Amino acid sequence: MKKNSGFIGVHMMVDEINEKSEDFKLLVRDRKAWLTGKVVIEIRKVMKEKVEFLIERLIDKLGEEDRWMREEIFEALWITIERDMKIPFEKIVEKLEHPDWRLREMAIRLLKVALEKRDDVPIASILKRLDHNDWRTRKDALRVLRKAVIMGNDVPLKKVREMASDEEEVVRLEATRILDLL
Repeated sequence: MKKNSGFIGVHMMVDEINEKSEDFKLLVRDRKAWLTGKVVIEIRKVMKEKVEFLIERLIDKLGEEDRWMREEIFEALWITIERDMKIPFEKIVEKLEHPDWRLREMAIRLLKVALEKRDDVPIASILKRLDHNDWRTRKDALRVLRKAVIMGNDVPLKKVREMASDEEEVVRLEATRILDLL
């Protein structure tokens, strides 16, 4: 009986996955499919889809009203990036346009961490934020760019020089820090 308990547990799990087709449910119940490894491959696909779905939902929920909830979601995303899991960075970059500056700052912090781990962070999307009307977003975008320079990425020198003349002192300071690295 113990020999089949894992098999039965997977059956129960699969019955709970309502998005999957009947073909998948039948495959899981096929003993030969287990022996050939087809079921394990399909289960990995399901798990990958679920993880990607959950990560996207976490990013969507990053704008929660509850401060503690936002912090917990932020920590979960931070860990996800640290573990080098697939992240839809464009969804995080979208948060840079959110009206709440605290949410924009969280997105910038996530992107900075990602730059240390990944090479698929959309720097071009961050560059667009240098023209943002909120000085905090411009400052935070420059902080990400400084991290990008430290990690060996190229940034447009002309734009950084322009930012060194920004109306806000903290923005000018961040631009100067980048220029000092070049």
